[in-house]
Amino acid sequence: MKIYLIRKLTDFAFLIPGTYVLFQVSNAVFDTLSVLDGTHSSDRTSPALVLGVACVLIVAAEFNAFLWHYFEHKVPFLWELHKVHHSADNLNPLTNHRAHSIVQIGKYAMKGCISGVPTGLIMHYYGFGFVELLAIAAIANKLLTVATLDVLRHSHIPLRFGLLEAVFISPHMHQIHHSSLEAHWDKNFGTNLAIFDWMFGTAYRPHKGEAMVNGIYGYSQEQLREFHSLRGTYWDPLVRSFDCLKRSLKPTSKATIYFDAKIERAEK
Repeated sequence: MKIYLIRKLTDFAFLIPGTYVLFQVSNAVFDTLSVLDGTHSSDRTSPALVLGVACVLIVAAEFNAFLWHYFEHKVPFLWELHKVHHSADNLNPLTNHRAHSIVQIGKYAMKGCISGVPTGLIMHYYGFGFVELLAIAAIANKLLTVATLDVLRHSHIPLRFGLLEAVFISPHMHQIHHSSLEAHWDKNFGTNLAIFDWMFGTAYRPHKGEAMVNGIYGYSQEQLREFHSLRGTYWDPLVRSFDCLKRSLKPTSKATIYFDAKIERAEK
């Protein structure tokens, strides 16, 4: 509850840099196109056009979410921060906000770079304003999260979508993502759409009643409880992430790599 309240009160501040990047990238694309081929506009009142624009923005945002989530699992210093989310040994709707706030800066800055291109194109060719497109994207995202039963994603209810899981992430698919069992590692990175998981080979459709264990592989219940405090959520992961980043930037000899690898294998 503490983490949830902190996130609710402070998330807007961490979204500002990403929104600024989105504004700059989209305007750069708009200005470039204006210089190259003049001004374009169309009837923005067309429902089909608004729907098409919403779909384009949603797909761009979902690709960013998939890619960032993938990086969080594969890049060591990001994983140290993302562990906060996976440290939950009991999934409930508030678990969605159980995450380190600082990652929002990187996630939404990358979203600004990815979504800024289609946003600038739409602004140029169809005459939408930047604020209008922000509103369309926000409403479309909210409708999609409601349609995909986002509130049940972090819960004990293993609801599946059947054949629709070829397109959408079901609650059960995301619950499996939280499992520490080896068969479930690094699966189902998507937020609402499963299409990128299927495209890049990370999709996993669990069968009915499939067993899973919440938490992080290699961590005991006592170690997981270290994340159950504000210090364990915000400060300790930040220190570990910084140390990890510092080690990755430090020149390493072949001997060091060899002995580090032996230590890692011994720990496993």
